[in-house]
This record gives sequence, structure tokens and C-alpha cells, in this order.
Amino acid sequence: MLGEVAQISIKNKVDGEVGLPKIAIGEAFINEIGVEGDYNNFRMERKKGTKKRAVLIHTVEMLNQLKKEGWPIKWGDLGENILLRGIKYEKIKLNMKFEIGEIILEVAEICNPCNNLAELEYVGKENVKEFILSLKGRRGWYCKVVKDGTVKKGDKVKLL
Repeated sequence: MLGEVAQISIKNKVDGEVGLPKIAIGEAFINEIGVEGDYNNFRMERKKGTKKRAVLIHTVEMLNQLKKEGWPIKWGDLGENILLRGIKYEKIKLNMKFEIGEIILEVAEICNPCNNLAELEYVGKENVKEFILSLKGRRGWYCKVVKDGTVKKGDKVKLL
């Protein structure tokens, strides 16, 4: 075992809203398209539903580090679908595969921070540039789904 699922988060498609922050749920079905009930406008509209961005993962440890740096981040704020505990963010690399509950994810690309982060109440337009700079290389990792299934809060995470 490498770690565990601390939180699963989604946001349904709501006209006029960005996909932030995401809301915690207890479990989710995940397939090659993404997390059931979650909508990512950039991935679906601009990237034509690319399967390389099906799931966004992040770590509790990195969110805690960002809090120490003065950002009052709450779980789900950065758009992460699966928040991992017990895994060091800097140890996650491209092409790594994780077994999480019933699913298998493969790390496909780093998530670059975007201007939609200005929608977070503590960021706003006045702080978005500084926030984006502080998140460079630390916003999370997009994964493609190798094996579909259900993930629950507390599920163990194994490196394959």
C-alpha cells in the first residue's frame, strides 16, 4: 500500500459556472470519460473530451503545503477528483500507474493552473496571477483510466 483516498470530488455541469470548487462525495464510478457526475468544461469543450484528462488527482500533503504558504485552500478547490493521503506529490511522475479501489489510473500530464481559479473566493481577480504562480507545477496530475470501476473514500492506493 502506498496511501489512501482522502476525498472524491465532483461538480455537475451548471450553466454560467466553472467547475470549481468541487463537492465531496463518498464514492464514484469512474470510466475512461471521467468521474460520473463530474463535468470539466475545458476538457470536454476545448480538448474534445480527451481521455488523457479523465481524472485529476492531488495530494493532501501538497494542499497542506499551499496552506502553510498562506492560501486557505479547501479540499476540492483546485478541481481535483481524487485527493490522496500518504503520497508525496513530488514522487508522482508521468506514466505511473495506481490501483485505487477497483480502478487503475495512469498519470498522463501535469495540470497547469488557469484563470478560472479567480472564481475561488480567496483568490479573485486581484490575486489570480500570484496564485497561478504559486501553483506552477503543483496543481495536480491528470490521469487516464486504464480500468473502470468504483472508488470510495478510504480505498487503498497501490503503485503498479
